[in-house]
Amino acid sequence: MSRRNSIDISDENIVYWTRQKKIIPPRPKFPYSYSKDTPEYWYDMEYAGWHVEKINIPKSPQTGIQQKRIYYFLPGEHAYIDEYASTLCELAKAYEVMLTVFNAKW
Repeated sequence: MSRRNSIDISDENIVYWTRQKKIIPPRPKFPYSYSKDTPEYWYDMEYAGWHVEKINIPKSPQTGIQQKRIYYFLPGEHAYIDEYASTLCELAKAYEVMLTVFNAKW
């Protein structure tokens, strides 16, 4: 497995922010009791879904990424967002992923 600034496209779904795995800190007991200028206040937005029990998650058929379906909801049109969506489309085509892009148009 390559260690680069990207996502691992295996069934493990490991995300790399840098060349090392991101360490997800434990959730503060009451994040909104902190000031908005502290990282603790923003924990739920930054790390949504981490360190919580997952239930009713379907078992992966472990058939790789091909023929998987992904939905991308972009907020609106902007040069950065358009380029991101374009790159996703290229990757989806290269890896035979069924990608559907929705645009909320702000």
